[in-house]
Amino acid sequence: MITISTDAIKGGESFKEGARQFAMDVYASAPVGTLLSWQLENSSRSTPANYPARRHSNYQGAVTQTNAWHTVYFYLQSIPDLVTYDAQVDRVSLLMAANSFTCDVYYIDNLRAINGIETGEGG
Repeated sequence: MITISTDAIKGGESFKEGARQFAMDVYASAPVGTLLSWQLENSSRSTPANYPARRHSNYQGAVTQTNAWHTVYFYLQSIPDLVTYDAQVDRVSLLMAANSFTCDVYYIDNLRAINGIETGEGG
């Protein structure tokens, strides 16, 4: 798991509504279809002990190529906690193959938010 503190995501509703979308470039030894998660959280409210409560929203994408750079697009998967408001998002957590134990290696680059919904690879 990778956690990133940020004050750049204050419009969480635009991601939930599909006006914006997360994407990142990935090079992974993981097999095609391995799920990746991008969670928006509030650092003072979400802890490992209260999962999935206090998470603003969860987005999932999938590895589409093994041992090659490709873009993974993330789609809204769930809204675990309706009382973690859009303006409270101050942390991103990235999970690779959550709830599993693997020896896969991931390289990530170009984490970004894009306008609209990409219907290409990773969805």
